[in-house]
Amino acid sequence: MTKKTLQLLASAALVAGLGFTTITANADATSGVGSQTTTAKVTLDSKGSGDGGNVAGKLALTSAPDVTFAGGTLDGTNALDLAGTFEKGANSADTSAAAGAVTVVDPGTASGWNVQVKNTAMANDDSTASGASAQITGGNFTFSNAVLASSDGATANAAVQDISDLSNKADTVQFNTEGTANQNIFHAESGNGVGTWANTYNAASLHVPAGNAKGSYTSTLTWTLTNTPETK
Repeated sequence: MTKKTLQLLASAALVAGLGFTTITANADATSGVGSQTTTAKVTLDSKGSGDGGNVAGKLALTSAPDVTFAGGTLDGTNALDLAGTFEKGANSADTSAAAGAVTVVDPGTASGWNVQVKNTAMANDDSTASGASAQITGGNFTFSNAVLASSDGATANAAVQDISDLSNKADTVQFNTEGTANQNIFHAESGNGVGTWANTYNAASLHVPAGNAKGSYTSTLTWTLTNTPETK
């Protein structure tokens, strides 16, 4: 074999050897996370829920109770203590409310609200009556054993709705037979009290001292709803 041929073979072998050479690339080893934010929106309004004059803004007082006390016989010496029976008030719009319920509906305002009640003297239904028979004096009547609940029947949860009974922090409200000024019954703080809330009284009693005269007597109770919470 000639020298020229040997040189050509050597060159060919050199070129062929390049096929076995490993070439390594420097890859980027850094990983990352991409993100973006979006929104889900809705606008809600509240429908007025009241009827007639029982409203405060869009809030409504939809039920309050009447009460009739059992009759008794005066003997001039002993007081009478008479049990009462609740009925739905004649102006109650909520026909499904319990007889002793005071019910507030807030359709979504979250303004807070307050309910108060006052009463007139328990006066003789005979407008011509005078003196001792004109009204019951020195007596009182009481609504008691109140239970506060939301529209689904669950007892009010203070962690969700700030609802308080303000009748001396008890479940009782007392009225004088000679009349009583407004007193707080229950309320919701601003931002709470949304939905339907009922404070339902389950017992009523009337105390009539000796020295009152026979007759039929009536006191008018006025329940007032305001669409702001009670100022403390």
